Amino acid sequence: MSNYELTYILRPLDEAGLATTNDRISTVVLNAGGEILARNDWGRRRLAYPIRKTNDGYYTTLYLTLPGTAVRGVSDERITAAVQKVFSFKPADIVAQLGLLRPIYRQTTNYGHFGKTGLPWEQTNKAAALRAAVK
Repeated sequence: MSNYELTYILRPLDEAGLATTNDRISTVVLNAGGEILARNDWGRRRLAYPIRKTNDGYYTTLYLTLPGTAVRGVSDERITAAVQKVFSFKPADIVAQLGLLRPIYRQTTNYGHFGKTGLPWEQTNKAAALRAAVK
């Protein structure tokens, strides 16, 4: 069994929703044959920057053990190959994919450019393709 530390942040929820989500995460760990050694609930804290117009969240750290078969490692080489397969890093392709020639910069001039909907670099539409390329 290997030791792991898992920190996660949940959106602000009511107490029942928070407890339900924490129970679901605990169930996943236990079903994988692991054991939760300690839980450190940090409570509601401010995020370093807004994510999807959310400024704070509930932080929790779990200290746990899991058998080696529960965590599937992915080598750096496989990740690199998957990223190169899914994304193009040619400058012209980056400009086209992100629509950088459109006048979209006004909305990035205040309160940063992270977590704002409608900006092309906030899209996660390639996540499924990247996940499939790593398998």
